[in-house]
Amino acid sequence: MKTMKPMRIAIPLLLAWLVSFRPATAATELLRDPKLVTPDGQALASSWKPWQAEWEAARLSLEPTPAGVRFRAANAPFAIGGMAQTVTGVRGGQAYAVSAQCQLSGVDAPYPTVLVRVEWLKDGRAMHPAGLLVRGPRVAGQEARFEDVLIAPVGADSARVSLETKWPRGGSVLWKQASLLPTDTPKPRKAKIGTVYLRPRDST
Repeated sequence: MKTMKPMRIAIPLLLAWLVSFRPATAATELLRDPKLVTPDGQALASSWKPWQAEWEAARLSLEPTPAGVRFRAANAPFAIGGMAQTVTGVRGGQAYAVSAQCQLSGVDAPYPTVLVRVEWLKDGRAMHPAGLLVRGPRVAGQEARFEDVLIAPVGADSARVSLETKWPRGGSVLWKQASLLPTDTPKPRKAKIGTVYLRPRDST
């Protein structure tokens, strides 16, 4: 019986460890249809609402494909357009990881051409008229990615995520996916601030 004592101790410890172990819970995706299109790739998913310029000559064409949604305007180099989705269940003070991915074709200047914007809403109204731009794009070849962590302001109860294309100048943009996930608040970081005093002389 003496030889059984270690087993009597080890078994309860093992059971306690198994009970206490819980796999990490994945954050819930808040965007509906993060792949942007219907499963067959033949139409824009109903959760995404397209928007265009009011002036017809400055509108982009929208083409759903199995890989995503393509925007182009061969004869309107300064056309604009995009698509947006409103997300409910946002909590003020919560951090959210925002990401999006697109493919550029014939786009010489990606930084003004593709934008991802988040507008925090309260009772259906934007809390700031311009919203916030998501950090990016980071371009590698034809692929462009947006990644950022944004904190919803106090009072926010929803958000509008907008994928925007502007002035493709004969090129095209294929938006592939977007994501909005609750995440941990980033830790504070130190920043250096400098001030420049400029005293122009003999200027007009």
